[in-house]
Amino acid sequence: APLGAQRFSRNLRTAFGIGCNLIILDADAGEWQTLDTAEAKDRVIDVWWRPSKTGELMLLLAHLVTRSEGWQNARIRVLARPKNDENDEDLTERLTATLEEYRVDAEVIVSDVTADDIAQHSGESSLVFLPFAIRGPRFYGPTGEEVTGLLPSLPIVALVMAAQDVDLGADPDEEEDEEEDDGQGDAVESDEQPASDA
Repeated sequence: APLGAQRFSRNLRTAFGIGCNLIILDADAGEWQTLDTAEAKDRVIDVWWRPSKTGELMLLLAHLVTRSEGWQNARIRVLARPKNDENDEDLTERLTATLEEYRVDAEVIVSDVTADDIAQHSGESSLVFLPFAIRGPRFYGPTGEEVTGLLPSLPIVALVMAAQDVDLGADPDEEEDEEEDDGQGDAVESDEQPASDA
């Protein structure tokens, strides 16, 4: 890998190691232009869900985006693969209950998690949240493959890795006028295993 990529990866691992959540935005000028020309009501935000700290952070970020100007009418879709011991209906029921608990308005879509599936579902969306993991100087997405092969088929993408627990139990629409607790806990290893059904 080029020296710059190695340094970037090392810096991200250091930040993660001290407890920082990581978000990498992948977007080019053409994708921003496409977004700018889209009607606000037609904007779609996709969250490729995993039941983990990263999944919860992606869901919170998607919800916060819909509170921004131009995104108020955007639809959130949560896409996920069933666990080995559940069927599509079980997954939909489980995720719907999770969304209701967190008071986030989103549509649940059951899907496998291959590069083709992600491209098919999210290729025409406005913003896509994907979990990622770092292995050496390379970044791996939810398919277990390097994200470099996945990103060209997608619009604006936010790659997310959470080092901290996210409190989605609080009302996401409440004003953040209370002081935040500085005790964020010790740094933890990533809970993301790209090739598994976690």
